[in-house]
Amino acid sequence: MRFSLTPDVLFNTRQSRQNAALRARLETVGQETITGRRADLLQATNGQVGDAFLLEKASQDITRQRGMANLASARLDGAVSSLSTIRTTLVEFTPDARVTFATGGKNELDLMSAGAGDALGHVMSSLGRRHGTRHLFSGTQSAGGPLASQEALQTAINAEISGAATGADAITAINDYFAAGGGFETDIYQGSAADGPRLHITDTQSFDPLPKADDQLFRDMMQGFAMIAGASQAATDADRDQLLEAGINLLDGAIDGALATEARVGATQQSLERIDAGLATEASLVSVATNKLLGRDVFEAAAELQALQGQLEASYTVTGRLGSLSLANFLR
Repeated sequence: MRFSLTPDVLFNTRQSRQNAALRARLETVGQETITGRRADLLQATNGQVGDAFLLEKASQDITRQRGMANLASARLDGAVSSLSTIRTTLVEFTPDARVTFATGGKNELDLMSAGAGDALGHVMSSLGRRHGTRHLFSGTQSAGGPLASQEALQTAINAEISGAATGADAITAINDYFAAGGGFETDIYQGSAADGPRLHITDTQSFDPLPKADDQLFRDMMQGFAMIAGASQAATDADRDQLLEAGINLLDGAIDGALATEARVGATQQSLERIDAGLATEASLVSVATNKLLGRDVFEAAAELQALQGQLEASYTVTGRLGSLSLANFLR
């Protein structure tokens, strides 16, 4: 008769399978405890797995669209900041310049010209703003800045003024410089000829591209400030006054355009905020539907996890104790 105190092969095999099943379930429940989602889609959806996939796709689409909205919003924020700086510079300079031109002496006019140079620098640096690696006012040519240096522009305008026989000739030459095909396009503006990319939010919604630095509004501002800053290069006081007046007139005419451009981009910004709010609401609804379909109560999962840990520990303890049984240990 055969007598053994140790477990047989069948017992060990059965115990090993039971421990493996416990470990697998422990891993699954641990994942569910962390994610709050059921791991078995088929069981959670009662076989309607397609519903879960549709909800997941909707969630991914909304996440992608909100990412596009956030990118567009960041670019709009930068553009609005630049346009605000440009408008403030223009509005603060022009009325005082008009008064100074009408009542000031040579010293006041010289100070006004110096102020115009500073204002030109503010405008050009604002148009050089970028978000990440993309320059906002360069159109599709986003790798480099949209404009050459302020010094390059002012040097070119000073040369036109000093090389002209009269103030009227200088104004004509500068107008040609900023016109289509003129020196401004060949030497100063370095962005693309084409408009920049539209600001895409969803597959069906997008906004107009940001204005480029060669927009006529910005050309008029730069021309006006550069003419005032370089007016001292004129041969006579009369020629100088012609340049100053022409420059101030350009700046006067640009004020309404600056306000309108800033308002337009600001309105786009507000529309984008409304769209993002709608996407956030959609994301919340999809999340609620997903949790209702696939959600797992984390407290329930934690309780099951603790119970499984106890079962596995007990199983290992029993297996270990049975494995250590022997006749010598029994007779001791």
